[in-house]
Amino acid sequence: MSRVLLVNPSYNYPVKQEMYPSGALLLLGTMAKLRGHEVKIVHMVSDGMSADHVATLAANFDADIIGITINTFQVSPAKLLMNILKTKSKARIVIGGPHPSSVGADAARVEFPNADSIICGEGEHRFIALLDWVAVKDQQDLEYITPPDLSLVNLSRFKGAYPLGRTPAMFSMMSRGCIGRCSFCNRSVFGNRVRYRSPENVLQELRYFAAYGIKEVFIQDDTFNLNRAWYEEILHGIISEGLNKKMRFRAPFRADTKLVDSKMLRLAKKAGFWLIFYGVESGNQSMLDSVHKKLSLGEIERAVRLTKEAGLKVETSFIIGLPGETEQTARDTMQFYRKLTPFWSGCGVAIPFPSTEIAHEMHAQIKEIPYGNYRPGMVYFRTSDLSEQKIQDFHTKADKLMMRDKIRNMMLCPDVLIRTIRDKLA
Repeated sequence: MSRVLLVNPSYNYPVKQEMYPSGALLLLGTMAKLRGHEVKIVHMVSDGMSADHVATLAANFDADIIGITINTFQVSPAKLLMNILKTKSKARIVIGGPHPSSVGADAARVEFPNADSIICGEGEHRFIALLDWVAVKDQQDLEYITPPDLSLVNLSRFKGAYPLGRTPAMFSMMSRGCIGRCSFCNRSVFGNRVRYRSPENVLQELRYFAAYGIKEVFIQDDTFNLNRAWYEEILHGIISEGLNKKMRFRAPFRADTKLVDSKMLRLAKKAGFWLIFYGVESGNQSMLDSVHKKLSLGEIERAVRLTKEAGLKVETSFIIGLPGETEQTARDTMQFYRKLTPFWSGCGVAIPFPSTEIAHEMHAQIKEIPYGNYRPGMVYFRTSDLSEQKIQDFHTKADKLMMRDKIRNMMLCPDVLIRTIRDKLA
């Protein structure tokens, strides 16, 4: 059997805490442990470990294989980690995750020359095949997914997602894939075909979470309300088993009229859901159309209103600086945000992640920015009407507006306020 060290690197920019443990590493670690391998998982940020510390751990652990998951915000620390590992460990280094999957294996070999193996796309079965020396057998159904072995991580080191709910908190990915084709979104890992874990498979995981003492579950699907029958079966199972008395839930919904109605929202409320997330992106219909959102402002407004009427809190997200953005469209976005009055909201600058449509569209402006410098809030390109400084100014203005509203809303919701204060003082 092999000794397996799995690592979630730190980031291209300072990060004090992480919301949740890496789902990819937990799944890999659980699958490897069930097959008799010895497993350690390291989250460099949450575990407070430098690259040198990880390399020393790998040597002391006598690791045979080191698996590293990498997103684009982790490129620089991942490179440094691999450079050091090569000098202190004889383990085989295997990398995967969103970034290698996005740039492709050939580009990843150039970017990460110290990686011995590169896995693109869904990599569980390829990684296990490396451990067990067997042929790769990909599975399209998701029934192989078992509850993650939470003993592999220290949950007390993860704060959960803002706005902070109950702790300890964990997440669950109940489906994979997204039907959307938004120009700013990367689909290189799970693709556009949505696959579902069976309701019983999902409920098995939730029972395990409840027994472990988890108090809140973030459903990490791209769109939790896409399949109505599947959605209702899971929620009725949560209610019938009393899991809604032990845990609360938050989830991302899509705002389409055909997907959101009062009945399904009331069911969510009964099942213990307290927060529903909607990706709004822009308050200008032409901008939504240009990024292929396939939603109308009216649909979004309706979904937010019905969600509030059902007694659920609403979280929204917006993006400033997408191709085609003008002063007027940016103002429209802030005006629409004010109209929606969500409980919580965030606004980001458009990020040209590799293999996205906007990355191809704006390539001439961003080609000199290495992925090792990528970070949230950075302006990567200008639009035909807005300079980089103008985009930054609008983003700063939106941030201040939303922060003011967050503070006001927390004052009206003491439990969230108290948890936030405790987190900031920790």
